[in-house]
Amino acid sequence: MLLYAKAVETYKTRRRLSAVNKPRILFAGGGSEQDSRPLDEIFASWVGSKGRLLYLPVALVDEPSMQAGIRWVKSVFEPLGLTQIDAWTDLSGKTAQDLQSYDGVYIGGGNTFHLLNQVRVHHLDRALVDFIVAGLPCLRRQRRGHFTQP
Repeated sequence: MLLYAKAVETYKTRRRLSAVNKPRILFAGGGSEQDSRPLDEIFASWVGSKGRLLYLPVALVDEPSMQAGIRWVKSVFEPLGLTQIDAWTDLSGKTAQDLQSYDGVYIGGGNTFHLLNQVRVHHLDRALVDFIVAGLPCLRRQRRGHFTQP
């Protein structure tokens, strides 16, 4: 409960929360771009057209795949009004405070175990939980719809 209270207080100072915070998480997997379009639209509306989106392609294990993922995320969300899209391809030196400057997090597909290892090794697992608990949107996409907890 203390961590929840800390997360809420942190994000209230950013004036992004209503009185009641509900985690907003979407899990997507399988299907085509057309199949995922309704979820992408919901997620984009949660982030807001003036919002900053963070894309985490770290479940992918090679740089060319990460760059292709970045191009794909931009091609999906820019037409939906999200133009401030950043990607963290390396979590080294990233902190919970860095994460607080974003209005939504998109966690890309790939090797789930590699993703979990990267997030834990760089101590961002708790920061992501706090982000979600504070009511900020998160979308996790996986080809086969697999997901796990941080």
